[in-house]
Amino acid sequence: MPNSGVDITPGAGAAIAVNAVSGLDYQVIKADWGADGASIPASSDGTNGLDVHVKLVDGVVVVNNPTAANLKVDASGATVPVSAASALPVSAPDTAPVSVRISNGSANVDTLPVSGTVTANQGTAAATANAWPVILSDGTHTAPLDTSNSNALKVSVVASVNSGDIADDGTFTEGTTLINPIGGEYNSSAGAATSGKAAACQITQYRGLHVNLRAAAGTEIGSSSAPLRVDPVGTTTQPVSGTVTADLVNTTNAGAPATQLNYNTGGTEDITVFGIALPANGGPVAGGTATNPVRTDPTGTTTQPVNIADIGGSAPSAANPLPAQLSVGDAAVTAVSAGAGNPLPTLNQPSPSGWWRNAIGFTAGQTAQALHTPASGKTGYIEGFIITVTTAGVIQIYDGTNSATTLLYDGYLPVGAYMVVTPSRPLPQAAVNNVLRYTSDSTVVGTICIWGYDA
Repeated sequence: MPNSGVDITPGAGAAIAVNAVSGLDYQVIKADWGADGASIPASSDGTNGLDVHVKLVDGVVVVNNPTAANLKVDASGATVPVSAASALPVSAPDTAPVSVRISNGSANVDTLPVSGTVTANQGTAAATANAWPVILSDGTHTAPLDTSNSNALKVSVVASVNSGDIADDGTFTEGTTLINPIGGEYNSSAGAATSGKAAACQITQYRGLHVNLRAAAGTEIGSSSAPLRVDPVGTTTQPVSGTVTADLVNTTNAGAPATQLNYNTGGTEDITVFGIALPANGGPVAGGTATNPVRTDPTGTTTQPVNIADIGGSAPSAANPLPAQLSVGDAAVTAVSAGAGNPLPTLNQPSPSGWWRNAIGFTAGQTAQALHTPASGKTGYIEGFIITVTTAGVIQIYDGTNSATTLLYDGYLPVGAYMVVTPSRPLPQAAVNNVLRYTSDSTVVGTICIWGYDA
């Protein structure tokens, strides 16, 4: 708010603080830095004087420190150069260290001398050339490298330690004496060693050692002149391979004289002939003859097959009818004519258990429609069927499933067609419980009448 005035009347009114100086009264004024409508009193004390806000001072401000106490400066947000005639103490937290450069008094020290024992870790070398070299030495001599043999370390053998070699015919103790393992060469064309020379033993491709068998006297065995035997006495029969010539004595069947006949009517092909012997009183007799025929059983009672074309010496005819019964035995075969008392045998036919007849009108586009379903466990027998058509098209009748092997009828019928099918004998379906079905195409229309029986 705006400043207000105070009326002053001499000798009366409000008192005003004054300070007498050389006979004159100086009015005491209290400073306030507040903005309009606000109050910020300016403070001061007898030691430090009036506070001064440097930001509001234009020009250079000279600050003197009247006491030995350190002058505190807040230089946040600005760089303040510092110089001193003597060393300045520096303190920094662990989390925000400061860098320090060492001086010898006249110049900075960049290389620091080190004394005493220092432990250094090389770390992983970036390349072989960067690795630390190591020299083997006994304190006086260094171990050289043999650069002619892939930089191998030269070794001078001055003594044999724990050698595996033993003297010829020396004592060998199992578990104690050291030996060297033998080596072998796999070479299918290895050269022969000369007398008095040492050589590697020959081995197979799968590391088997070639062995040359010798007798106790040192002679080679396993050859044609000295074959191997499975017993030491030489009397055991040995296995034989290859072509063997064997002589048979003529007292055996294999050595008996053989009779051969030509069995090739268009050429020559001789085959050995064998005879058949039959048991008889007094000894075996030739079999397969008129007096000793060959039978299929040893008792002679089994009926034998007969060629009916040769019965009575001629083929069956009106004058020589087919016999209904043949007498078999030692007597001649006699033909007997068929008659009321001697009927011809006939093939058994199924016994119908139910006659059926179905008339079904069919339309276009029907699939797998049932015509007849036999009784459970029965087979359907078809005696005939009639198809009439009022609209032309294709009609199929099939047994169980529609396939090429089960079709009973598959044909195109024109308008007004009348198809009658009557088999020469009742036609059985393929299996028990098979359902008789039909399928019509997209145009045909008509009627199917079918009949038969179940058995």
